[in-house]
Amino acid sequence: MRRLSMMMSAALLALAVLLAACSLPGQGNSSASVSGSSSAAPTPTPSATPTLPIGDYAFLRNGDIWAHTGGAPSHALTQLHLSAVNALWGAPVWSVDHKTLAFALNAPPLAPGYPALGQSAPDPAQDTGTLFTVDVASGKLTAITNSGGAVPLQGQHIAWYTDSSNTANLLFTRAGTVQELQPSATNPTTTVLSGPQNVWEIAVRGNTLFYSTVINISSTGDGFAQLHAYDLTTKKDRVIAPLGPVRLPPAACNGLICLPDKNTPAVSYPWAVSADGSVIVYAQGPQETPLPTKKATPVPISTPVPGTITGFFAVTGTAKPKQIFKGISLPAGETQFRLGISPDGKMAALSVADTKYAPFGPYVQSLAGGAPQNLSGNGLIATGTPAWSPDNAGFVLTTVPSLTGMQTPSLTVYYPNGQTAQLELNATDMAWGM
Repeated sequence: MRRLSMMMSAALLALAVLLAACSLPGQGNSSASVSGSSSAAPTPTPSATPTLPIGDYAFLRNGDIWAHTGGAPSHALTQLHLSAVNALWGAPVWSVDHKTLAFALNAPPLAPGYPALGQSAPDPAQDTGTLFTVDVASGKLTAITNSGGAVPLQGQHIAWYTDSSNTANLLFTRAGTVQELQPSATNPTTTVLSGPQNVWEIAVRGNTLFYSTVINISSTGDGFAQLHAYDLTTKKDRVIAPLGPVRLPPAACNGLICLPDKNTPAVSYPWAVSADGSVIVYAQGPQETPLPTKKATPVPISTPVPGTITGFFAVTGTAKPKQIFKGISLPAGETQFRLGISPDGKMAALSVADTKYAPFGPYVQSLAGGAPQNLSGNGLIATGTPAWSPDNAGFVLTTVPSLTGMQTPSLTVYYPNGQTAQLELNATDMAWGM
């Protein structure tokens, strides 16, 4: 989950906006540029009013999950009405047949999460939550349990996987592992995948599990993040790309010794995969370089700040990665960027996770070449993960009109030609059904 994927309802976003407004003075001239000779192109000039993308989608509104399906008006699926202050929502994930949504929710006492017994989490991004499914047609909400047990399962990031028998399986991360179960089974039993370890985010395309992981974790919590692909049928694992250095916060502990929390390694380098899994976009931080002798171990180029992004890349299959989003000035110290890729793998979008360093972009770039386009011409403050529509027409972000005062967030569609359109008012955190 991004901060449980860290999804927030409207009131929580408004609070974040107020806090961001207090931190903005003095930051306007602090920036770092992504290496490369290209510079961002000016915002295109919009023309006629665009047509809204077509497809099923889910989002958050007033402490509940809402859905728009079959062209009908949006409606509430859950009836929880949770407080924005006490609820952390994980990204809702659609089943392949669009009949079920799965998500994690940390909202005690209804949906307990990690850590237990009221302890403060060492890092908000490491929160887990109770796993739920909700039937899109009936709105039936079900807490997922293991082997018919009374205690619901907890997890973080979620993905659906359809196996060779055409059965829908749910994959989720928990304590650095990837676990699998069949929610439709009478007594669902979890199985831990034997290959992936120290796992953070996951995505499934066909029979391939894509995941970010942390390797070479030291006793002080320093490690290095990588992006992997794991074949769910052959059980073969391969490294797609190195990401960058990370530093794990300490686990909840007593006494003077607080070891790093290896069970929930937070990786701040964003990545995204096209619908068929053939194209991947990712962010990269400072890399290691070998010493002149063959036997020497790699050493860092410098003393890097964990999570610092030095470039963005796109890779197709086993081809050489190509740098994208060259010449964009990145907010200094910001590590929480978000990437999205169009389902057909031809366009990429870049945004920031929250309003802390807004306004920033968003930006879009064709992966065939050319300069990135700055789509900030509408003046809105845009945050979140770019959610590309199934028809590749554009991507959706959560937006507010200003960084000051109480703001009502909206879901806004950004089109590569510079046009924008409001999709939903008083709504956050879009998830398309693909």
